[in-house]
Amino acid sequence: MTYSFPFDPNTILQASSQVTNLVHPDSNFNLIGHRIGDHLNYPTNVNKEKYIDRYSNTATLMDRAFLNHGLNGIELDVRLGADGVVYVVHDKIKKSLKPKSVAYLEENSLEKFINHFIEKDYFVENKIYIEIKLSPKIFHIHKQSFLPDVVSQSEKKLIDSLFLTLERVLSNYPNTREEIQKSIGFISFSLAALHYAYAVSRVNHDLFLITTTDQFMKRSLSRAMFYVPLSPDEKARIQYSEWLTGVWFDPIYIDNPVETFLSINELRRNPLKFYISTYGMKFPKLLKKFQSPRASEFPVSGMIFDLE
Repeated sequence: MTYSFPFDPNTILQASSQVTNLVHPDSNFNLIGHRIGDHLNYPTNVNKEKYIDRYSNTATLMDRAFLNHGLNGIELDVRLGADGVVYVVHDKIKKSLKPKSVAYLEENSLEKFINHFIEKDYFVENKIYIEIKLSPKIFHIHKQSFLPDVVSQSEKKLIDSLFLTLERVLSNYPNTREEIQKSIGFISFSLAALHYAYAVSRVNHDLFLITTTDQFMKRSLSRAMFYVPLSPDEKARIQYSEWLTGVWFDPIYIDNPVETFLSINELRRNPLKFYISTYGMKFPKLLKKFQSPRASEFPVSGMIFDLE
């Protein structure tokens, strides 16, 4: 179940102030809209024409998020089309599409999306976070491991195309390029995908790992459901990935998020930044997760909301 917030800037600000009063907030606190701030009109499955009419143009969703909903950050997903173009869409894109689906994709490429973000000067005060999506793997024959965190060749092709697209767009804005780069971050449930992105990118972007659970029974199966388990091995991987900017997490299945993440930060040279997803549980219950003696030490840089 997802717990959504209304399209009301005052409600969002009130919720964020309740969290920031408990933790140590970043001076540039991000209020981020999941799925460009409107998950009901966001493109999920473009493979079936019957869904297309319910989707808004993603540039329009961006405008509403920044101008009407009180957000200063948005999250989006990208997929690689059979034509080699990166599109803003949640689900995998099939090779054969109906005309209405093709027409929708043509208007919602990542290149058009980023150009709109730049041309409207949104990058000056706002941020976008692009999710790199991977499919779960059952077994890796070379590593002899179940539920491994590995990147396939097709997924590497998506990441390569993603950064080639960004390079092509940013090359048109030499005077503001550095500022624009700082406004574009990447998130993923896969540390391996983020590391590949770090390796192939020509510039440094913020890279955030999405984590979900440190509860034993859920943790043992979470990788099969796209989630990153906070097992001792995974905590060690996060600790030693000094290139990693931070963590996005849903507190619902993390018993003591403050102590859990502060303990990882204490072992790193570069402290992680943390972002809290609000839509996994009722908000009063979420607040209780941060009623910790050390909560005022916990560095929180933003919150992610589902809006409807």
